[in-house]
Amino acid sequence: MSSTCRSWPFSTYGMSAIRFSANATSQRANNAQTKASFEFTLSSFNCLKNRLCWSLIEYQKISTGANHQRLTASRLFRMSRACSVGERPDLKWYEAFPTKYYELRMQFAQHEIIPGVKTPLLTYDGTYPGPTFRARVGQPVVVRAYNDLNIETSIHLHGGHNPAHSDGYPNFYVLPGRARDYFYTNTVPMLNGQPDFSESPSTMWYHDHAMDIAASNVWHGLSGFFLTTDQLEQDLIDQNVLPAEQYDIPLSLQDRRFRADGTLFYDPLDHNGTLGDIWVTSGWLTARRSRL
Repeated sequence: MSSTCRSWPFSTYGMSAIRFSANATSQRANNAQTKASFEFTLSSFNCLKNRLCWSLIEYQKISTGANHQRLTASRLFRMSRACSVGERPDLKWYEAFPTKYYELRMQFAQHEIIPGVKTPLLTYDGTYPGPTFRARVGQPVVVRAYNDLNIETSIHLHGGHNPAHSDGYPNFYVLPGRARDYFYTNTVPMLNGQPDFSESPSTMWYHDHAMDIAASNVWHGLSGFFLTTDQLEQDLIDQNVLPAEQYDIPLSLQDRRFRADGTLFYDPLDHNGTLGDIWVTSGWLTARRSRL
């Protein structure tokens, strides 16, 4: 059996849909083939509690003979497990923290990475790197992202355990002049029916993920930190073993190349990786790369 899984994004974070189609064939004695097709939509409501509501909207069978392969609803359900993950609704852990709401604007800006030289950048909220998000593990975060640029974008939270519709697939665009809502559940995987906090994320980063231009967009500034804290880390902070939030300052280390006019150099036709000759720390020039 061959199958494909395709997803369509929704601007509303409270609902997602996945369309799954499959073709099944069986061989008859005269080499005629029986084909079956079906479609169904997986809808996710009440995503703030990370619950999934299943709805089978269509099941259609077309057969050219009696010896066809049976595709039952239970088999559809098992097959769809490859397309989504539903958490247990009885776990109150997902409701322990209030939902945070943010707005984020992707926009052009100029920064003095090199003192006295203006460098044009693609930014989140005009800063380079973008604003730092902070949340507890299991705390829902909703981000409405506006695209004020003249190129398509898509935001991916790298390292997050979140719904597919908010994962920033390369073709889940935020088109110029438009906006998209990203819903981050910040959950952890399940192990034996319970949350596996050994998989808790800590230092993550969000970045552009648009088809074919992600590398260039990130190189020109579209990235930022997303920090989450689980209960173990919070206990260490409360005991002064780890620094409190105001003293926990993430640093971004990047290497970049500049043209004589101060613009960033990037070759979109070179897919073997890029090495810069200047180190940039959280948007500031720190050192030149030594050449061996």
